[in-house]
Amino acid sequence: MAIQLFQRMCQEALIWDMCSFCTILASCANYEALVEAKRVHALLYTHGYDLDVIVGNVLVNMYGKCGDVKNAWRMFSNSQNRDTVSWNGIIRACSELNDGNTIIHLFEQMIQECVLPDNITIATVIEILSKQGAVSGTVEHIYSVAFSVGLHMDVAVGNALIIAYGGSGRLKQAHNLLNQMPKKDRITYINFLLACASKEILKEGQLVHAEIVATGCDSVLPVATALICMYGKASCLEDAWIVFLKQPEKDAIFWTAMISAVLYNGLAEDALHLFEQMMQQDMKADKATIVSILDACADYVALAAGRCMHDYSMVSAFESDLRVGTALLNMYGRCGMLEDARRVFRDMSKRDIVTWTAIVAAHAQQGHAGEVQKLLDQMREDGVEPNAVTFVGLLNACCYSGLVDEGRQWFRSMKTSYGIVPAVDHYNCMIDLLARAGLMEEAEALVKEMPMTPTSSTWTILLGACKDQFDMGRGGHAAENVLELDPDRASAYVTLSNLCTASGRKSPMVVA
Repeated sequence: MAIQLFQRMCQEALIWDMCSFCTILASCANYEALVEAKRVHALLYTHGYDLDVIVGNVLVNMYGKCGDVKNAWRMFSNSQNRDTVSWNGIIRACSELNDGNTIIHLFEQMIQECVLPDNITIATVIEILSKQGAVSGTVEHIYSVAFSVGLHMDVAVGNALIIAYGGSGRLKQAHNLLNQMPKKDRITYINFLLACASKEILKEGQLVHAEIVATGCDSVLPVATALICMYGKASCLEDAWIVFLKQPEKDAIFWTAMISAVLYNGLAEDALHLFEQMMQQDMKADKATIVSILDACADYVALAAGRCMHDYSMVSAFESDLRVGTALLNMYGRCGMLEDARRVFRDMSKRDIVTWTAIVAAHAQQGHAGEVQKLLDQMREDGVEPNAVTFVGLLNACCYSGLVDEGRQWFRSMKTSYGIVPAVDHYNCMIDLLARAGLMEEAEALVKEMPMTPTSSTWTILLGACKDQFDMGRGGHAAENVLELDPDRASAYVTLSNLCTASGRKSPMVVA
């Protein structure tokens, strides 16, 4: 609507003011609107508004959300009066670079220039760094800054830290933080419930469930949805059903969560029956619902359910949608149905980086190295550059199929051929691939070669492989590192104990 207004104002030569520019620029903050955004920026320049700090901040934010980091940085660098909003915008924009060091450098530079971070700054930096696997040490440093400026008990900061702890498996710390927070909102509970979706911390999840009931938040649909996700992934389907049946008002997202929980527990037929019930309730599945169910089918290799969703998407004319098409392609690829995946890919009129990543991973999973290279070349010809996520998908597929040589090749070529510096996720994929293949010495060497600090997830991968390979020496070392980073991770003790039993040795006392 705002872009249409911009076009009309241009046609009718109407008078512009700064408020008009800011409103239209804010509406251009997405990939599809980048061309229009640049037109607005050019017009803004002719009116002399580009030097205003508010307009500059809007431009940094707009270019960042459009994925144009170069122009976002140019606008930020040209700004003479940078405030907290300016720094927040450039930090968010630079998250596209997938480089934690850049984010840390910006954060420290902000403080050096005597610009105080606010709760949005702290929460954003923690969120970005946690997505890149940098939790141990780095995130704690950011949190210490929050403490020094009196933001350590802020709800947004606490919510971001819960996600960081949950994503790195530090679930006890997430629970301790939740207990310490003086104020909590729905997002706090949702973040924690989604983080503790495992049997390992189910008890804590149940305690938080009781707290949610006491506060009356259990009737809030997003919270109830998170409860179903938690119980489903903890294989407590009965508890998930209790939450589902208790909820009087159900939306499509809520139904989808329950269907995904049922699929997770291997009950594909029950999931399809539940989907039929959803339809009978006049609860039409939208594109987002279909995508969520297809993603669940991909995760749990539920091909029959996936085909039913494909049929439904065709009848509903959803198949041509980019997200639905990509989800179908991913589902067929993960289920090993390469020809079906290729057919969906060929029929898609529009493709993005996620689509290309899915078809590349589908071919990699089947060991078609030559086809993978052709697809990567084709991507570039179509103006889509492979990114860090593309190679995570590629390496995961190699790991899934045990393709060690191919994995080594793609891991090396990331940097040499595509200029992508491997992040924690890429190293973890390779370590998992090597360890699963029994190449424990090479896997351990790769851990030592990591340019960043290995995370608890890194050591957990190695520990799990040591149990499978009956490697007591490396297993003990891996367990020590897991527990040093995450002292409350009970599964490390259990895995080490099982390894000792299988090796015919007494369980050692591991000191964290």
